[in-house]
Amino acid sequence: MAQIDIKKGESFNDNNLTIKRPGTGMSPDNFWQLTSGQVASKNYQSGDLIDE
Repeated sequence: MAQIDIKKGESFNDNNLTIKRPGTGMSPDNFWQLTSGQVASKNYQSGDLIDE
């Protein structure tokens, strides 16, 4: 889940992502994959589920 607004092309990191449970988004196990250099393919607002 986006903790803050994330702009397209911005790298995911532990400052702009958060994990909340229970939820309907992706597994928290994917957190480390996202924060290892993956960039956002679209804009996200705070609270949006990440669907990459």
